Formats: sequence, C-alpha cells, structure tokens
Amino acid sequence: MKPDKGVFKRKGSSLWQHRVFVPRDLRALYGDKDVLPAKSLGTADLTEANRRARQRVADFEREFQAQRVNRTSAPATRSASVSVNPEQIERWAAEYRNKVADDDFEARVALHSKAAADPVTFWSGKLVPLAPAWGPDGRGTSYWEWLSADEEASLEQGVAFVVWVHRKERVRILREALQAGRADLLAPVADAYLAKAPCSPAQRLRLIRRLMQAEITALEDIEADVITAFPELPAMSGAPDADVAENPRLSVAVKSWLTEKASLGLTGRRIEDCKAATDLFIEVAGDRLVAAYTKGDVRQFKEILRHLPANRNKIRDTRGMSAKEAAEKAKKLALEPMTTKTANKYLSTLYNLFEFAVGNYDAVDRNVFTNAGLAVRSTPREEWDPFPVEALNTFFSAPLYKGCRSASQWLEPGTVVPRDSARFWVPLILLYTGARVNEICKLRAADVREVDGIWYFSIEWEQEDDESGIDGRIKTSASERMVPVQDDLVAFGLLEFVSRARARGDERLFSELKPNRHGKLYDGISKRFSDTYLPRLGIKTPKTSLKSFRHNFVDAATNSRIPDEIILALKGDSRPGTLARYGDGKTELEILADEMRKLKFKGLLLDHLRDHARISEEVN
Repeated sequence: MKPDKGVFKRKGSSLWQHRVFVPRDLRALYGDKDVLPAKSLGTADLTEANRRARQRVADFEREFQAQRVNRTSAPATRSASVSVNPEQIERWAAEYRNKVADDDFEARVALHSKAAADPVTFWSGKLVPLAPAWGPDGRGTSYWEWLSADEEASLEQGVAFVVWVHRKERVRILREALQAGRADLLAPVADAYLAKAPCSPAQRLRLIRRLMQAEITALEDIEADVITAFPELPAMSGAPDADVAENPRLSVAVKSWLTEKASLGLTGRRIEDCKAATDLFIEVAGDRLVAAYTKGDVRQFKEILRHLPANRNKIRDTRGMSAKEAAEKAKKLALEPMTTKTANKYLSTLYNLFEFAVGNYDAVDRNVFTNAGLAVRSTPREEWDPFPVEALNTFFSAPLYKGCRSASQWLEPGTVVPRDSARFWVPLILLYTGARVNEICKLRAADVREVDGIWYFSIEWEQEDDESGIDGRIKTSASERMVPVQDDLVAFGLLEFVSRARARGDERLFSELKPNRHGKLYDGISKRFSDTYLPRLGIKTPKTSLKSFRHNFVDAATNSRIPDEIILALKGDSRPGTLARYGDGKTELEILADEMRKLKFKGLLLDHLRDHARISEEVN
C-alpha cells in the first residue's frame, strides 16, 4: 500500500504526517501558500493514516468551498467596511487590552465582596483555588498557608495576594502559548472580532498573537497599579524561614537531601537525575509544605508519567508545554511515553526524598510515595538479553578479531588485528568477567595484578581525580572485588597487552577512551558497538548491547556449575539475606580462581584468537 497524497513520515519518527494542498484560486486567502503546515496523524499504521488523511482532506474541502461561497456572495461593501489590515489589528488589540483591564477590576471587586461575606471560606482557600507554583519568591501556597494563619493579616492583603497569584499564572500561560505557537488560547476572542470580516488564516494568526501580547501588557500594567490599589503584601522575612523549620517547602527539603546525597558519594549524573525527578513533581504538584502533599498528588503525578514523552521539549508537538499539557497532547496524538522503567525511577527517587523528610522533619509523619511504583510485567533479567551463541560467534569472527584494515578502520576486512585497542579487549573481558561496562573501561594498568601465581583484575573505588575528569567510583561497596583472569584471556594475549601498556607508561589500560561529562569512560565505546558494530553484523536487537555480555557470563557460569555465591562475588553483587551482615563480604582469591577455571562457553568458537596470539609472540 502506498501513502496517499500528502501523507509522509519525518525522519526519526514512527508516526505518519499529513499536509493539505491549497487550491490555486484560494491561495491569496492563505497567505499565498500552496501547502498548509503538516499535522501528525497520530498513528504508525499506514492504512489508518490514509483513512485519517482522507477525512482531513474532506474537512478542508468543505472549508475551501465555504471560502469560495463567502468570496462570491459577500457584498462589495462588506470587505470595504472592515479591512483586516495591520492598523485594524492594532485597534482590536487596544480594545481588547482595555477590556482585560476592566474585567480584572470587576473580578477584584467581586472577589472582595465574596471574601467579606464569607471570610472563613475565603481564608480556608476553598473560595478561590490558588495556582500553587506562584507566590513571593516562588513560594505559592506555602506563603498562603502562612498568610492565612497570621492573625494580623487583613482581608485586603489576602485578596491582593489571591488576585496577584492568578494574574501571574495567566501571564505565564500566555507566554508559554506564545512560545509554543499555540493559537487556541485566544482563538474564540479573535473569531469574535472577525465575525464580520473574513480574512486569511495568516491574518487570523497575527490577530491572535497581538491579542495575547495585549493581554500580557494589560496584566503587567495592572500589576503596577495594584501597589496603590491594595496594601503591600507582608515581607517574607516576617515568616519563619522555610515556613516552619520542621515542615519546609519541598524545594528546601530537596536541597538538604541532595547535599546529604552528595556527601555520601552520589555521582553528578545521579544528582542530575534526582533533580529532574523532583523538579517535575514540583512543576506538577507545586512547591508546597512537605507535609501538605497527599496520595492524590501522587496519583495525579503518576497519571502524567504514564503519558509524558521522555524528551518533551525535543519533540515538536510538545515543545514549550507544561508537563500536564504535554502529557495530554501526547495522549491525544498517541506519542510514545517514557518507559515504565524511567517512570519508576522518578517515583523511586521521590520515595527516597520523602523518606529523608520523614526522618528529618517532625511535622512529616508519612511517605506519600510508599507503594507508588507502576506495575511492570518484566523482570530485571528481561531488561537485557544475552547474545545467542550464534551471535557471539558472529561477533568474534568479525574483521575486528580476524583481521581488519587498520585500528581505525576496524569494520573493514584486512590483515590487522588491533590487539592494543579497547574495541578488541573490552568485549572479551566483559564476557569472561561478568563485570559492568564502566568497571572494565576504567581499569588502570596497575589494576591487573598477580598474587601467588594468580592473575586477577582489581576492581576498586578510586579517589577523585580532578585533573583527568574521570569518575573512578563503582556502584556499591560490594562491587569492590578481585576477579581472576580466566585462562582463555591469558591465551588470547591479555597479559602481553597489559605489559605493553605499562611499558608505554599508560596509566589507564584503555587510554584512548575519553570521559563523558559525568566522568564515565564507557559512552563512546558503548554507542559505537550498539549503533554501528552490532547492526553492521546483523545481530542488534532492542535488548542487546555491551551489557549483554554480563548476562552471557552468568548463564555460562551457571551452566558450568559455579555456585551462586561465587557468581555473586565475581559480578560484584551483594550477598542476599542475613549472610550480608557477617564477615567482610569477600571471597578468597584462590577459591575464586579455582571456580573460574570451570567456566566454559558452550558452542563458542575462539580458537582463531589463540592462533593470532601465538603469531604475535613469534613475530615479537
């Protein structure tokens, strides 16, 4: 099946788009354009996309016909009486600006009357809901809670604050709509002005934009007048710092929590992830007193996470929108949401934050994120797949391992085997150790050691090195371990490679790897294998990457009848249950080496690596 006329896909998108072509006789009414902006059809299925496109074409055909009827049947004096030109648009904008000012004053008068008639309801916050993101210094409802509890606060001060909050919120919405190019916000107002003045869509959009700008200007001008119309709001310095010491605003608690996390060695990347999660929750639920949040706030947040795209500001359809608006738009257009795993990371982060609050602030006596995780059907094992043995043989029979053109042209067949390259050794070491990718990428030449004839990798926590920019930390204390060098790696020439690195004076075993902005060394090589090497070999799947070798190791160790506790020790995982409480958690190197000698990969063909190692020794 072929796409209908105007149906297409943008590069990198799975959803079909559609553009409508303007008839030649009507182009003057559409800004002299021959095609209208494309719109997502919200589906990846071509049959459904064609159906929706045909419906869209039919809708526009009716609009085009109506334009023709209006153009031919309208009296000549009609268009002459109201000319939609820039001058007329400015007159309407000025008229609307005055109307905004009048409506604002009427709303203030009405609110003051209602508040005076029922002050109890007003101060309870039930008369007019507040926009929680706003308030002096961004304090929003936290400031309102303090103000409403202050016996000296006057009704006029309360009314002034409520009106000020809503005015600020309206300006924020208008500015976001302008930035995102949303014409729906004031479209009804513009259409009311244009009821007797047919115009082109381009002229209509100019009017909508000017109306939004006019309303922003009017509200900001009113803000200056409010200083004289209402008593000045009490200064925040009169309120207790962070509202109350034992019940701070969430943003204050976040700062304390992250400071504590950083002191315990949390990586910069993880701190950024924590900040992203807390910022998103504050955007959705507001920056309130920590004890004021409820399970309802959590439910609302989870509902947004279910539909929110992972990178909403990089997607044209949701760019510039708030989280709530982006989630609604994504749901409507059937955009791909963030994964459940990512959503649960956000929820887990917030659970930890509120646990910190429960343990540090007297007024916070419950964690509203308890049991808040989204249900998942997959297990940790299902996040990544091991390579099938056929894929492993394809991987290690590629030019990189049998002969490539050069160390830099490692995808093309040739005679060079780059035995001093990270690309050559990192996959092999991952396969034979079950280590994490960054643990191997950050190995120093001095980390390959020998004791009593046993060679081993020392995977350990390094002190910070500001000069290199490399983050030498590992995942947990249990990750610090000794992993014996398996006999196959020795046969492949690993020890000779280490000797050459030391002779060159290389501190890092893989000196060509460069740290990313978080100090990790695995980014470049991981992306190169996942994006280029595996697809070129035809063995790439959504669940295979360099991490898959860790799964291959565990499967091989299990099939080789290596005990589970030894596998955990080799992988750097904590021992389960009460065993983790006793001893130093370390297993003797000799025991590990004895068990590692059992390791066999059934069906794996790597004899050519031994042959190349022997040839290299003879040449040297």
